Order: sequence, then structure tokens, then C-alpha cells
Amino acid sequence: MRKIALASTMCLVTAAAAGFAMRRSQLHSVFEAESGLAVSGAVTTTIILGYCALIFACALTFSIMLSRRVKPGEGYRRMFRGADASAAVVSLMCFGVMCWCAFSLWRQSGALLRPGNMIKEELSRGRLLRGMSVLCFLSGIAFTVVEFAAGARRADGLAKLFAFMPELFCTVWLIELYRANQTNPELLTFGFSAAAIVCAAMSFYYTAGAVFSKNHPGRAAFFHICGVFLCAVALADFSSLTESLLYGAILARLLVNFMRLTAQSHVPESVNTAPGTEAIESSPKDY
Repeated sequence: MRKIALASTMCLVTAAAAGFAMRRSQLHSVFEAESGLAVSGAVTTTIILGYCALIFACALTFSIMLSRRVKPGEGYRRMFRGADASAAVVSLMCFGVMCWCAFSLWRQSGALLRPGNMIKEELSRGRLLRGMSVLCFLSGIAFTVVEFAAGARRADGLAKLFAFMPELFCTVWLIELYRANQTNPELLTFGFSAAAIVCAAMSFYYTAGAVFSKNHPGRAAFFHICGVFLCAVALADFSSLTESLLYGAILARLLVNFMRLTAQSHVPESVNTAPGTEAIESSPKDY
């Protein structure tokens, strides 16, 4: 399973890198150099959309195969097994990036909520960014707390509390993305970004479900593949430093979880249950 996990992860990284390169090429060729207007019927746009459809089809096929071959027991540790040390390091790095992004969002909201500002739209967006900043910080904490709970081999109350923070953050981020792109003529930029955030939110949703012993490896694999790919494509837009760091942190987190998801296997119950604690896993069950 480790070889399959490594090969699957390398294929996903290659596909994501190709999507990043295609998106950069499309951005350079789809607009006229003089006027800056979009070129109608650009070939690169058709190519990247076709490539996205191919990746989605491959993700669906892989997820069906995984759900039929792998029947993990309940719990986060059974669903996401593999290099726990590497996952912990990535979680700490993502925590640092999320903290920086939270601070940046807080500063942006402070500029909009400055005293004397009577513009209703700016005040509304400032409150939204402030809430997004808090959820961003809590999401960074969630990455580390969930990994600590998995390493401790018990169902930690903090893990269950913080497991929902990343998807809540993605939901608020999606609202902010819509507000910022209401008049954006470049629909692909909004489409790729929105799809990346939705897939990331669904990936975190199924990760949170594993914390509550509700494992769906096939669905989780599908959204992890789509999330990694679309985050790489959205990263190619370089909209802002904060958004680029957010896409990068989420991409890294999803990629590590995908590698661990494909490397899963059954673990004896006696190994996963610590005496006197509530085990994350229970008896194996088909999903």
C-alpha cells in the first residue's frame, strides 16, 4: 500500500503541476497585449477545461476503486494512516502560514473598520474579513490539534471541537470571494477559485467525519484529489500574497492527507486503544 500511496501522490503532484503550468500559459495567451481584453475562443481555455474534466474523471475512478478495495475501521487514525511525523511537521508549517494570513486579514479588516468610515459596503466587508481572520487562526489550530489527537490514539474533545473550523473558514472565504468578484469579468478566475475552496471544504468535512468515526474513504479521496488540483490551478492566478499562501497551505495539507489516505490499512484493535482512554477507532466496519 505504501508503494501505491507514493505512486498515487506523485501522479497527483504531476497533474497539479501540469494544471498550474496550463493556467499560467492560459493567462498569458487569453488576453490581448495592447487592450488587455479577453480573446474569444482561445485554444488554451478549451485545453485547460478539457484537462480539468479529465482530472475529475480520473479522481472519480480512483475514488470508486479505493472505496471498493479499502475497508478501514472507524476513526481518524484508521482512515489517515502513514507518516505521522511528516504530517505533524506539515501541520505545524500550515499553522504558521494560517497565523500569518489571519494577521494579514485582521489588518485588512482594521483598515475598513477605521473610525469615521461611513461606507456601508466597506464596513460590511470589514466585519466579514474579521470573522474570516478568526476562523483562519482557528483552522490553523485545528490542523495541529487533530494530528495530536491521532498521535495520542484517543478521541480528544478538542479534536472534535476544532475539526469543523477549516470547513467553516472555507465557507466564509467563499462568501468573501463572491463579494470581491461580483463585477469580475474573468469568470475562470472566480470559477477555479470557488471550485478549489468548495473541494477543500468538502475534504475537511470528510476529515472531520473521520474524527467522529464516520469514514468515507472514497468520497474523501475524490475531494482531496480535486482540492489539490484546483488549489494548484487557483494558485497560478497570484491574486494576492495572502490568498496564495492560503491556497498553498491547504494544498500541502490535502496532499499529505491524500498520501496517508491511500496508505491506510487495518491495525489491530489492541494497538489503537490506550487503556483508560476512549479510542478513536472501534471495530472495523465496511463503508
